[in-house]
Parts: sequence; structure tokens; C-alpha cells
Amino acid sequence: MTPQLPLVSRPHPRRRVFGSLLLATALGSFFASAIHAQDDPLPPGVDRIHLDVGTVLDGRIVQETDGYVEIEIAPGTLVGFDKARTVRIIRGAPTTDDDAGGATGTASAAEGIAPSDDWAVLHDAEGSAVGWLQRSVQPDGEGRLRFSEEWSFSGKDGTVEVTVLEVVGADGTPVSAFCHERIRPAAGQPGTGRERIVRARMQGRKLVIERSNSSGRSRDEHEVPPGLRFPLSLNAELRARPAGHHARETHLLFDPVDDTLVRRTFDVGRIRMVELEGRPQRVRVLAIERARGRLVEWLDAAGRPLRREVTGPSLVALAAPESEARRAVERRRQVAPAAFGTDHGSAVGLWLPNPAWHLDETGRDGAVTAVSSLDESTFTAWRLEQLDADLLATSALDAVLRWLRQVHGDLEVVARGVREIRGLAAEGLRGAYRVKDGGRSRIFEIEVHVVQDGAGWVALCATMPRDRASSVAADLDWMLERIELRPEGFLRTEDVADAVLRRRR
Repeated sequence: MTPQLPLVSRPHPRRRVFGSLLLATALGSFFASAIHAQDDPLPPGVDRIHLDVGTVLDGRIVQETDGYVEIEIAPGTLVGFDKARTVRIIRGAPTTDDDAGGATGTASAAEGIAPSDDWAVLHDAEGSAVGWLQRSVQPDGEGRLRFSEEWSFSGKDGTVEVTVLEVVGADGTPVSAFCHERIRPAAGQPGTGRERIVRARMQGRKLVIERSNSSGRSRDEHEVPPGLRFPLSLNAELRARPAGHHARETHLLFDPVDDTLVRRTFDVGRIRMVELEGRPQRVRVLAIERARGRLVEWLDAAGRPLRREVTGPSLVALAAPESEARRAVERRRQVAPAAFGTDHGSAVGLWLPNPAWHLDETGRDGAVTAVSSLDESTFTAWRLEQLDADLLATSALDAVLRWLRQVHGDLEVVARGVREIRGLAAEGLRGAYRVKDGGRSRIFEIEVHVVQDGAGWVALCATMPRDRASSVAADLDWMLERIELRPEGFLRTEDVADAVLRRRR
């Protein structure tokens, strides 16, 4: 059983509250004014929650998702807990002030962000449904917007459940952020699970962060400059921007999921033709650059995410109705192509950045190729067993260049250089050649790198039409950085939930 956490409370300036939802007497002694008989009438603006221990709490519900609810039972004092601990939730009639606020005014003031409630199915690197994600935006009746996300996904070692809540002003100014993460071990696995809560709120120019877990509590304060944002609201604002608007910008964020105050760069608005669910689609791209890698979303014309990387290709959200998402998880359906493959002899492995790419099934031992048909681009990795391990890198690259010129006799080298790939020094070149296409000649660009690991030399070769280079450059660089050179590095996904479990231990 998951350890019981203390109450999730936002302290009043003169009081701090601790306790357990299972300790009804503690609730009764401190929150006497909030506990009422079940048949007491509800005044306007008051909500009621019946708990499974028999306690009834009156107050104002300020956050609610499928799995979590938070109620303000006294000025400045909020209590949050899992929905599983509730028996009944009753919403009171709105007050006159509540009626004065409204979805229309709030949404129009908040950069065109409209109220929404969307679902997605989560799949792993093998394309199997492993969980679901719910995302919503709602006005709170006080001229503010409330953003929420809930994820639930499973691996062989257990299940990860995450609830994220944010409150921002109508202009995007941050008010509060919250993350509740639960890690539940699978049946037969050791341990009782873990739980972690991060709550942040603005007090003037200070960001106050409070943390709770089974080991205790901590509190930090940070003086922050103007312009601080929370990720859910900022992402929603970027998605809502009109089509045709491209920008690259950096923002200071507090991310309650990672519990980090960090600057991140966003690239939004590029248009790309991709293949999704077996058919070509025109999408806008939102790319988020993080320390652990680049996360990409594909947006439809209305700014809704069609495909969203939660942790890269090993955990991806695909838009789907709630019923379809839950059904796919129950049956662990294959909802997307696998994102990882190896050559026939398992000598080298290749991650695919997104469904625009697929593996060439005509590969051979020692070589694996990814193809983007819409972009007419390829990425190939192959082991050069014919090359002596004692060769210098420049000589190994020259050997590959000679072989390539047997196919493309006019291949011209534009530049040579050295870079790091998977912690190893790699010698590389960039060049161009022409291809006859009917009655016209097209220019293709080529990038080649050679790298030596313990098993010998490996060549990495990318080709693309010059007029598509800007569309695929980020994908090609992504594959280059994640090439798998050793069989023990091949992830036939136990899936990302297990990586999250290991990281949180």
C-alpha cells in the first residue's frame, strides 16, 4: 500500500496545519467550522465533500480533476486529496460574484486560450498503449484560468500517476502551481510505493515552494524577475498563436513536475508535412528544448496537440476520445509504429524521432536505415567491419567517401570537422550531389560521420533534398545523438515508466 501522506495544506500566514485524512479527530479539532452534519443546507458559494472516513467538509472547491480535488475550508487554508478518498462531492450554488466572472471574459483576456477538456492515449517506444493523459483549461470565476493535466502510465515495475495544476491570471501571470506524483509498484515488486507533492505560489516577487513526501517537508523561497511563467499555461498560449507565426523564444519557468526553476527555449509555428495514422497531414510544430532533450508537439490548425512527446519517443501522447484511450490501455493495443529498431544482426540500433520516419525493412546485418518518405530523406548507420581498427579517423572517413563516390560520382565535399557522438570523437563531412529526376536535376545534401567504439568503426550517413534540409535537420541531429552502438543499450522498452521509477528512487 502507498504510504499515507500528511494533508496537503496551504498555510495561513499565522498558522500551519498538519495531519492525516484518516485522523478524523484531528480534522475535527482544527477544522471544526468546516465539518457539518450531512443534512445541513449549503449557502451560496459553499461546496461539500463527504470523505470515506465519515467526515464532511464544507468550503469552496478550487481544483478538481478526475483523480484529485482541493477545497478551501478556511481563508488561506486548502486541503487536497485523492478522489478515491471521497464518497460524494456536492457543488453549491454560485454566488453573485461567481456569476460576474465567466468563461468568455477570462478566455478572451488570456491570449485567446479557450476552456477545453482533451484526452490522449500514451504509448511507449514499441507503440503499445500504456496509459492515458487528460488536459483541461477552465476559468475559476475570479478572472483567472486553471490548467490541469493528469497522466497515468504503467511499466513492468509499476504505475506512475501524475497530477499537475496551475492557476494564472488573465494575462498569464503565475499565481500557483502544484504537482502530485504517485509511484505504485507492480504486484510482486518490493516496496510500498512513493508519493511526492510540490506546491508553489507567488508572494509578491517571491516564489515560495513547499515540498512533501514520505520523508518529510521542506520550504524554499526564490526572488524571481518579472516574466516568470508556468509550463502548462505557457504551452497553451504558444499553441493558441495564429498559424503562420513562427518564433523562437526563451522563457523563465518554474516546472512543478521536475521541481526546477529553469530557462527553456521554445520554437513554435514551423509548418511541416508529416505522416500520422498512415496518412499525410500538415501540422504546426511546437518544440521545447530541455536539458534531457528536445520534446516536440504536432498541432492541428486549431492548435490542438495531435501528437505530443511527454518524455521523447518512449512516452508519447496521441489525441483520442476518453473512451478510446481507456479501451486502448485496457487491451494494451498497438497504437503507433515502434520507435526503435536494429539491423538484422543486432549490431547497431536506431531511435526514430517521430512517425514521419520508418525503418527500411530491406536492411542487412550490420546496417539499419530510417526513411522519411514525405521528405525523401534517409539516415543510415552501419558497421564497417572491413576497416582496420588501427586506422586514423580521417582515413576511415576518406574510405567511406570513396565508397559513396562510386554511387554519386559528382559528390562534392563542402566542409569537414569533428564533433562528439555518444561521448566519442567523430570525424565528419558535409557535401552535396545531384540526382536526375525526370527532366530536371535536384541537389541533395549529405552528412557523414565515422566513430570508433570497442567493436570497430561505425559510419552514420544522412541524405536529404536541399529544399527539405530545414524540415529534417532537427530530426537527423536527434537520431545522430541517440545512436545505439552496443546491444546492451538497445531498449526493447520495458518502457519509460521503469525509467521514471528508477529516477525517483
